[in-house]
Amino acid sequence: MHRKFAEMWSSLPDRVGPAAAQQFYDHAANTPGQPTAVNRTGVLRGKPASQWRQGLGADRFITNNQRDFPTAITEINITYPADLPDPAT
Repeated sequence: MHRKFAEMWSSLPDRVGPAAAQQFYDHAANTPGQPTAVNRTGVLRGKPASQWRQGLGADRFITNNQRDFPTAITEINITYPADLPDPAT
C-alpha cells in the first residue's frame, strides 16, 4: 500500500466495523481484481423495488458516483463517502 493511502486504510475499521474491514482486507490480499463472494445483492440488482419500499434491505447506498446517483433518488438514501462521519470525532 502506498503511504498516501495509509490513513484511509487505517480508518476503514472505524467506518465499517472490524469484521467487515477484515473481510475486505482478506479479499483484497487473496483475490485482487475478483468480485467478492458476499454482498452481491444491492440496489442495482437482486431485489425488486417493492422489497426496498417494505424496508427489507439496506437503508442507504454509499457511492462516489455523483453523476449517476444523485441524492434526489428517493427509493434509498444516497450517501457519498465525504458525507460519512469522521471516525476520529
